[in-house]
Formats: sequence, structure tokens, C-alpha cells
Amino acid sequence: MIGISGRYPQAANLDEYWRNLKEGRDSIIEIPADRWSLQDFYVDSVQEALKQGRSYSKWGGFIDGFADFDPLFFNISPVRRSTWTPRNGCFCSPVGRHWKTLGSPRRIWPNNTKAMSGSSLGSPKRDTASTDWRCVSKAI
Repeated sequence: MIGISGRYPQAANLDEYWRNLKEGRDSIIEIPADRWSLQDFYVDSVQEALKQGRSYSKWGGFIDGFADFDPLFFNISPVRRSTWTPRNGCFCSPVGRHWKTLGSPRRIWPNNTKAMSGSSLGSPKRDTASTDWRCVSKAI
């Protein structure tokens, strides 16, 4: 089984993402208040922001439902899930959606089948695929 899935700013799936590109939609927005307060984060002046160790940008691409994730589908305890960052759930959620559509992986694959999965979250400083692998291995 080979699949591709994605969640993007202002697009819950690949179809919406491609539609946004086709229509020339700008998916970059001001930081939503429910994410974090601009008060202690943003400074209008580049020089002041650099001096204070703050940001001079208040814009970004934000994924709706970034923290939504069903840990029990992957046999991950809620306690262990509480130690994860939202990045881990963002990786595992599309995998779970694919498998729920197909039915149980155990029914489809023989017991000796191995699965590999990876992700790219736009951060060259951290290998997210290796930290997120546990959700795939738990479900098989």
C-alpha cells in the first residue's frame, strides 16, 4: 500500500491544497489568538525584535486541528500521548485515516509485514520521521 496525505494551512487535505494553489489563495494569516498572544511575542521593529529576542513577524501558516489525534487507535496510552508534541499527532493522524478507510491492517497484511513511514514538517533541525515511527509500529 502506497499513499500520500497531507494537511496544510487553510487546507485539510491534498484536494483543498491543490485548489488553493490553483486559485492563488494566500494561506498565510496573522497568528491566531488561540495559538499564542502577540503581546509578548511580536515587535513591529526588526531592530527592536532582534534586541529583545522576539519576532518581527506576526504571520504564518497554521493547520486547523493540529492537536487532534486518537492515541487509542495506535494502542498508545493517553498518558504517553500527553508527552508528545502536536507534531507527533500531525504525523500519525493521516496514517490512522488511511487505515480506518482500508480496515484493520492486521486483516490486510500478514503478521510478518513491516511498514515504513516518514514525514516532512519543514524543520531541518529535527528528524521527525524517526520520532514519529512509533505510531506506525504500534498499529501493526
